[in-house]
Amino acid sequence: MTTKTLALVLAAAVTPLLNASEAAPFNWSGFVAAGKTVTIHGINGTIRAERGTGGQVEVTARRTAERSDPNEVQIQVVPSGDGVKICAVYPNSGNDCDGNSRNRESGRNNNDVQVAFVVKIPAQVNFTGHNVNGNVEISDILGEAKAHTVNGNVNVAASESVEAHTVNGNIVATVNGAARKAMGFHTVNGSIDLTLPGASSAQLSASTVNGSMSTDFPITVRGEFGSKSLAGAIGSGGPDIKMNTVNGSIRLHRGA
Repeated sequence: MTTKTLALVLAAAVTPLLNASEAAPFNWSGFVAAGKTVTIHGINGTIRAERGTGGQVEVTARRTAERSDPNEVQIQVVPSGDGVKICAVYPNSGNDCDGNSRNRESGRNNNDVQVAFVVKIPAQVNFTGHNVNGNVEISDILGEAKAHTVNGNVNVAASESVEAHTVNGNIVATVNGAARKAMGFHTVNGSIDLTLPGASSAQLSASTVNGSMSTDFPITVRGEFGSKSLAGAIGSGGPDIKMNTVNGSIRLHRGA
């Protein structure tokens, strides 16, 4: 067998293995009006949103697996009056991009495909990320940010209001603008680390069961308080900020 023939045989043998482990990247771009929301629904993998430099939303999804066929996981795009919703839809799961079954582990149906979303968000467009098994990261977008997962960490920074929820994971959140809406940060097994602008005014409610609490802001306490719970006003008061965990600490930082 010649060297050239051997190379062709090896290439033919390797190609199916490569195809089985990673599908062709999914790419989508489109216009979403200011004030509307881009929503990503994942089940197994990661979600990352970052500030875009153009006028369109850009989405890339990378599908990989060790056992299952990554091509079986479809990426659906559903425009609506609220913006656009993009979902990872697993085979034989009985769900689609309606959002009703996105946060159910059963939606994966024992499929080990991981979907890594990367989203670029234009100015003044909001973003929401829903996940089950994996982290959600939202990096300094110029709009509102909401992040939800079950088994994973949340790291989010935005100029408008921020919301973050997980069950088994830590939350690190930064709000770069004045608090104008109520914000919530909730986990069970993890800590919460929140940074607000130095001149913030809000109504704070924070509690932990197994952890400590600290704040850089003076708090005008409302009612009773202790080392595990606190309620009061930051500055002159304002929108509600709720921070709750069971097994973890709570840290409130004063930003620039």
